[in-house]
Amino acid sequence: MISQNIINRIIEEVDIVDTVASYIALTPKGKNYWAVCPFHDDSNPSMSVSREKKFFKCFSCGTSGNVISFVQKYEHISYTDAAIKLAKKIGVDIDEFDTPEYRKNKQFYQAMDEAKNFYQFYLNNTAEGLKAKLYLEERNIN
Repeated sequence: MISQNIINRIIEEVDIVDTVASYIALTPKGKNYWAVCPFHDDSNPSMSVSREKKFFKCFSCGTSGNVISFVQKYEHISYTDAAIKLAKKIGVDIDEFDTPEYRKNKQFYQAMDEAKNFYQFYLNNTAEGLKAKLYLEERNIN
């Protein structure tokens, strides 16, 4: 697990505006930046990104969060993977895998990661997976 201190440091040091702008186009308006939300079918800028608050929020679909959760949602990766990616960006070395708990359960974490990768690939790249994805979306399960 990544410590809360490291998470806080990432949120504090990684510029949310620059990070979001590396994925989608932002337009400055007042103190905030606005964009067409990438998390739902949107045609008008409904997502606000605040450098001051280090936060983003879509006023149409309600999706919100910090820089880590934006990367997580946009890239469809885990919160931990997004945090690691951003930590590397600011030169923070994360030793989250050097804990007694991780070493004890390493084989289980690896099995879960492999299962996650398999099902994520299957869901996004097969006809059956796309049918299942539509079913999940109809039930409002993202």
